[in-house]
Amino acid sequence: MEQKPCTDADLGTAAQFAAATAETTTALRQLLTTLDQVDADGQHRVVFQDYTNPLPYELDQSYWSEDSRDDTRDKFRALGAERYAAGCPIHRASLAPGQRFSQGLGSLVSSVRGTLAAEFPADDLVYLNVQRAFDGARLCESAGSPANALATPIRLMDGPSGVFVTSLSGKDKLDIQRIANACGTYFQTCQESWHPSAAGHQVLGRCLSGAAATGARSVSCVRAPDGTITVS
Repeated sequence: MEQKPCTDADLGTAAQFAAATAETTTALRQLLTTLDQVDADGQHRVVFQDYTNPLPYELDQSYWSEDSRDDTRDKFRALGAERYAAGCPIHRASLAPGQRFSQGLGSLVSSVRGTLAAEFPADDLVYLNVQRAFDGARLCESAGSPANALATPIRLMDGPSGVFVTSLSGKDKLDIQRIANACGTYFQTCQESWHPSAAGHQVLGRCLSGAAATGARSVSCVRAPDGTITVS
């Protein structure tokens, strides 16, 4: 396996963020306009929730190398197989751009909420920051992943077989390329990857409940090391 890390521009350029902000603002403006017409008494709250990154700022050290090879080597198939089994087949140098992309999505959502709050001053609009809702329980954030993570691991199929490939050990580069390509050809076979798990959805539900009850206009949902969820 040979892989180069992602850059910030690979994930989202400034122009793409600007276009997405404008598009999202337009769509939600239409939604709020319609909502105010059908529910004119104003007894509703709209929560603008941002994005939870399924990956950590840094992988647990147990996922740094395998067979004396790490991300700085030109080929590291065994390491890729180890990370795939754990749910996080990613270059370590791609983690920081991924986190900045997540933060960019948060800024996008917050900006849209601010714009629409100014346009609809009577509406009850709350921004919910969930970027730390999975703290300590992201994929490969600690040894034992993916069992202890709140996000689903990357899982691919060898064609539309209905059977997930859980291990790449022993597979050559042609096998791995074929399996990876199946995700692009049959996206439904891998589309749940890196989404919140059932336990992750429960956590996000608690975040949303907190946002629904708050008197603040902006709140953050944070997971403590013991699993406690705080919305403030």
